[in-house]
Amino acid sequence: MGHLYKLRVGWEDERLAHYLLSRFSFVAQPTTVADDVGSDFFCTIFNVVDSPVQMAEPRGSFAIQVKSGNGPIEAHNKIDYLQHLEIPFFIGVLSQSPPRMDVYTAELLPLLFARFGLPNKLWLCPTAKENYDPQVFCSGDVQTGVRLNCPYVLTFEATESRDSLRPKVDLLNTVCMRA
Repeated sequence: MGHLYKLRVGWEDERLAHYLLSRFSFVAQPTTVADDVGSDFFCTIFNVVDSPVQMAEPRGSFAIQVKSGNGPIEAHNKIDYLQHLEIPFFIGVLSQSPPRMDVYTAELLPLLFARFGLPNKLWLCPTAKENYDPQVFCSGDVQTGVRLNCPYVLTFEATESRDSLRPKVDLLNTVCMRA
C-alpha cells in the first residue's frame, strides 16, 4: 500500500520551515503526533553578537504553526491551548518553489478572547496587508464561531543572505515584544 503524498508534502514543508527558522532562532519541535499541542515549532530568536568569537544571544520567543496554504485554519480544538499560550503565536505559510515562508501574526488573540470569551469555533485567517483593517480584526460570534484576521508580517526566503535577514528578524522580534 502506498503512502499518502499529501502527508509527504506536509513533512517536506515542516523541514523547510525548520531550516528557515533555524537561520535566526533556536528551534524546538514536538517529536511525535501525541505531542501536537497546536504549534509546530517553539522558537527563540537570537542575535549574532560580533565579539572576538561570534555568539548567538537569545532575544524574544514565539510559537508558530506552519501550513502549505493560506486559507482559513481551523483552530476549533486548539482554543484552550491558544487562550493559555504565554508567548506570541504566528502562522507560517510555506512555498517550496521558490522556497520561502510568509509569516502572519495572531497577536490579537488576547483581544479576541477578551471580546468573545472562548468561542465554540475559531478560524485563523492569514490576511494580506492590503486587505487588513485593524478596526475589523475579527468577525463572528461566540455561538457560531469567530474568524481572527492574522495580518502579514514578513517573508523569509531560503536564498537571502544573513545580512538581509537582520532587519526582518528585528521586525519579528518587535512584534514579539509588542505581543
